Amino acid sequence: MRMRSSYPVGLLFVLLWALMVGADFYASWFVLPDVVVIVALYFFLFVPQLPLWRWLLPISLLMDVASTAPFGFHALFYALAALMSLPFPGVWRMAAPAVSVLVLCLLAFALQVLRCLMLFAWQGVPAPPGWLWGGALALFCLPFLRWLADRAVRRVLGDYV
Repeated sequence: MRMRSSYPVGLLFVLLWALMVGADFYASWFVLPDVVVIVALYFFLFVPQLPLWRWLLPISLLMDVASTAPFGFHALFYALAALMSLPFPGVWRMAAPAVSVLVLCLLAFALQVLRCLMLFAWQGVPAPPGWLWGGALALFCLPFLRWLADRAVRRVLGDYV
């Protein structure tokens, strides 16, 4: 399989980061779903050959700066998200499409809870009111995020997907 440049994936992550920074004007970053990690999970599960780490590391530092979280918070969060989804890629090819979407939805919701627990364990900050709505909002954003991720993958892998 011939891969093209992975710049569309990086541009997608920068676009999603900018979307989250813009949305932070209306709601706290902690209440919003982390759309970058949801798309990264989609790439990890559906297209595991993409080099995600080279794009996620700088974006995680940008996320730390934008959310005033301590440096390394989002990098650790993204690493834990990858560990949570590690058992799934082997089973992914055998699962029905409805099951794979359901698992992705459950992971997107569980990541909001994980982010809350990490912030409490790291800084002792309790979750603000409405933090659970971020997980529900992640479920509503999922079709749009999958569409964006599919377009980026088609640009990187060409006609092989």
